[in-house]
Amino acid sequence: MEFLNAFSHLDWAQVLHLTWQHITLVGIAVTLAIVIGVPLGILMTRFPTLAGPLQASATVLLTIPSIALFGLLLPFYCGFRSTVTGRFG
Repeated sequence: MEFLNAFSHLDWAQVLHLTWQHITLVGIAVTLAIVIGVPLGILMTRFPTLAGPLQASATVLLTIPSIALFGLLLPFYCGFRSTVTGRFG
């Protein structure tokens, strides 16, 4: 019964806002994957000599965990000086 009570007191405006935000983020990610992946797939099909290096590069990128990638990209988002100061300062 507590579940129904908590469910009825949700802020539905916030739920709808966060749902739309999630759909937008997923749409951007899928669009980027298509924009990058389809041309690379066509390139690997037309030039088989490029298939090996491109597949190896993709495999290496897939093995990097998301949290490690976040740490590597942090200087680009925050600036180098603030990142180094925040990490080691």
